[in-house]
Order: sequence, then C-alpha cells, then structure tokens
Amino acid sequence: MTHLASVACLCTRLQVFGAGPYEVGFNQSKQGIKMKKILNKKLQQGSLVLGLSLLCFSQAAVSAIVYTNDTRRVEVSGSNGTGGYNDLYTPDSPYADFNVNAQNSSLSGTGFSASGSGYAYSDYDWSSTVSVFDISFSLTTESIISLNGSLYGYDEYYGSGDASVTLYNGTNIVFSDSVNATYGETLDRLFSFNDVLAAGDYQLIAQANPYFEIAQSSYSLNAVITPSAVPVPAAIWLFVSGFAGLLAFARKKQ
Repeated sequence: MTHLASVACLCTRLQVFGAGPYEVGFNQSKQGIKMKKILNKKLQQGSLVLGLSLLCFSQAAVSAIVYTNDTRRVEVSGSNGTGGYNDLYTPDSPYADFNVNAQNSSLSGTGFSASGSGYAYSDYDWSSTVSVFDISFSLTTESIISLNGSLYGYDEYYGSGDASVTLYNGTNIVFSDSVNATYGETLDRLFSFNDVLAAGDYQLIAQANPYFEIAQSSYSLNAVITPSAVPVPAAIWLFVSGFAGLLAFARKKQ
C-alpha cells in the first residue's frame, strides 16, 4: 500500500506540473520561462521517482514459491504389552504450521523451516517414532536457494540412528545428505546448499527414522528462496515510456 500511495501522490503532482491551465500565465515572459524550467525539472525528478516506485512495487508483488503438496507427518507405533498402537499426526490443514512433540515446521512465501526427531526401542515391548518433513512446491521463476541445517544420529544398541535430507527436481536429486549411526556411534553433521534453481517442480524430504534396537536421530533445516531476477511487467514499461515521452515533449517546448 505504501508504493501505491506514493504512485498516486506523484501522479497528482505531475498533473499539476504538466501542460495545462497553469502554463497560460507564463507565455513569453521571463518569469514564465524560469517557472517552466523549474516545472520541467520537477517533472523529470517525479518521473524517475515514479519509475523506481513502480519497479519496487512490481518486485514486492512477485512470489517465487507455490506449494503444491504437503505430506508432513509424525508416525508413532509400538506395543505396550497389552496391545499395539499406530498413531499418525499431520498438520491441521495443508501448509499450516505443524507443532507436535516430534516436529516443528512452518512454510512461508520465501521459504520454510523444520526440526524433527525420531526414536526406536525394542526389548519385550517396542516403540518407534518417525518424523517426516515432506513438502512439494513449484518455482514460478529462476530462484536462488539457501538451504542450511544439521543431521544427528545415535545408536546405543544394535540399531541404526538414521536421518536424511533430499531435494528433488522431478525424479532428479538436486541435493542430498544423510547420517547412519551404527552400534555405539554418534554422528552430528552440518549441511549447506546454495545454488540457483530453474523454474519447475521440486520436493524436499527430511526425515528422522531410526531403527531398533535402541537408537535416535533428528534433523533441523532452514530454506530461504528468492527470485534471482524479477521480471518487470509490460505495464511498467508502458508507464516509463509514457513519462519519457512527456519529459521529451516538455524539453522540446522549453
């Protein structure tokens, strides 16, 4: 709204400074010639500010990310000696913030963030918690991605502390990293991916999925996606060319 208000204000000012009844009293007089020069200068300044305002407004209006599928989830299953259980937790609605014990994640027009954890235990009874961050999105224009985070895995006893993150473009893997901790091992890894992504369809999957007998794992990530080049709508060029013509006309009269 700030850009629109600035544009409206400038348009009003330019109407005052342009050709019209305000020029009548200036004809052929020295004072009139001087005032015309002042008005022409203000017209030039106003055109420049208006062009920059319109360009900023067009840039602010462009959003690179369109979310297309949301399958974030936490799977909790096991047996407590009296029976089994199998619970599934998902966001209240697609693309909404998701906050449960094993996952906290959120999506925005400029990226997304998530953290999740998993646990596996097996003895006389067993229990398993798996956290999956799985989101699909389309990029409407070439964009720059900055993806950073960490993966953690720990295995205490004959299991596997597994965690991973993978970015797909269709079926092609663009980026991938993982940890797979085995008996008595602890793995803690940082990852970073910064690159230019072409317009198209993408999917990012991060998961903490440890395996029995006793193991745990986790992931944490933050992604920022911004257009690498903002296309200027044709209407902007029409505005700019129109004001350039008006400026040329004012100079010719001068």
